[in-house]
Amino acid sequence: MFLSSSLSHLRTQLQFILEKSVCSMAVIGAPFSRRQKRKGVEYGPAAIRETGMMKMLSNLGCGLKDFGDLSFTPVPKEDLYNNLTANRRSVGLTSQELSELGSRAVSGGYSCVTVSGDHSLAIGTISGHARHCPDL
Repeated sequence: MFLSSSLSHLRTQLQFILEKSVCSMAVIGAPFSRRQKRKGVEYGPAAIRETGMMKMLSNLGCGLKDFGDLSFTPVPKEDLYNNLTANRRSVGLTSQELSELGSRAVSGGYSCVTVSGDHSLAIGTISGHARHCPDL
């Protein structure tokens, strides 16, 4: 139920944005769950793609480049940092990968959208954009 309403909201927001302008969009799947306690967030990119997001974007006139899903190598034996932050090295390395790919997408003339189930990865996408748009 939650996933269904979230995907419906995402569809509505994307449609509103895309109806306002023609765009070029790069999509990066990030099936990552190292910062989440809930099981299954790594299936977020597949679930979002199964809703027909790519076809919907294309039908709205958006130029697309799908980078597919990235694969991430987990860092073994990560200790809690200050007894609070788990898997910080995995999140950091994953964010670096997303930043690099996002930067390449932006330099190619695309806006980059990362589909994931783990919000901690947003910093990688933002960093990739910020390399080309310092006033972001």
